[in-house]
Amino acid sequence: YAHRSLFVEDDTPYGPGVFYAKDAFEGLSLMDRIVVPERRGELIEETLTKARKTLNKPSRESFIAPADASDTERSDTRLIDPPTPPFWGVREMTDYTLGDIWPHLDLKTLFRLHWGGKGVKGEEWEALQNEDFLPRLQAMQADAEAAGWLQPRVRYGFFPANSDKNDLVIFDPEHHARELLRFTFPRQPARERLCLADYFQPLAGGAKDAVAFQVVTMGSAATQRTEETQARGDYSESYFSHGLSVSSAEGLAEMVHQRVRTMLGIGEETGKRYSWGYPSCPELEQHLLVDRLLDMGSIDVEVTDGFQLNPEQTTAAIVIHHPDAKYFALLRSGGGPAATKAPEPVASL
Repeated sequence: YAHRSLFVEDDTPYGPGVFYAKDAFEGLSLMDRIVVPERRGELIEETLTKARKTLNKPSRESFIAPADASDTERSDTRLIDPPTPPFWGVREMTDYTLGDIWPHLDLKTLFRLHWGGKGVKGEEWEALQNEDFLPRLQAMQADAEAAGWLQPRVRYGFFPANSDKNDLVIFDPEHHARELLRFTFPRQPARERLCLADYFQPLAGGAKDAVAFQVVTMGSAATQRTEETQARGDYSESYFSHGLSVSSAEGLAEMVHQRVRTMLGIGEETGKRYSWGYPSCPELEQHLLVDRLLDMGSIDVEVTDGFQLNPEQTTAAIVIHHPDAKYFALLRSGGGPAATKAPEPVASL
């Protein structure tokens, strides 16, 4: 993206340069080169060379097919008897502590992506992990528990539902015949022609299905801590705090998903959780529909004008119980990147 953004029009690059850093450490390395005139020229030349190569390659978007609203024929996804949830409606989950969330942290993503360990290998990686990251994680977890700068909250609920072509129809949990709203999902134009709505009993069949929604947040105190440490010049603490808060939100989402599976009486690996903004569930505007169902404001979460969730350390998802549910992309016929895969929980590194 940074390479494509470098060119303001056609083949004309933006003079001062556009540079991409995968993390704060690489950002500091880039700044070291930018502030030295002779090194900056070399950096700009390297960036231009890489960017022009990028421009000559087809983008991923060229393989992604736009949703065809006219293609509403159901795929061959099998129909199954739906589970019965323990209740209908929405609740706030409160019976957990931060200690219940920690086992669900994806340490690979935290250490490699959020804490800048990507690309480190061998003995250097072992030293970084054992002498820095793991002790730091334990200390930050203890501090979060004592100081309260991670404040997890959860809203979740079960709703009667049916599919209607590409729509997932959500019904009133108290009056199952009363339609509340609809989610319209895109359909693959090729391969299996999957659509999330296909994982539910069709409206025409008369039998109601069940769907779960969840929203989790680590609270605004996490954002406040990140901003305060940055304001006083402690950029390292700000960086690591932000990474832990984001990973903790994902860990909380995984914990809630596992509990929802248990409540539905399905297997630990049965079904999938889909968040908005990804290929099979792309429309961020649908956060507004989730808000109508779950009342996110009751846990101090809001949908912004750009349809993002605030605080940043917040995720919302639809939980689908169907055993054949999978992650998929909307690919054009005849090629393109492989179907999207969800990150798997990592128990050890």
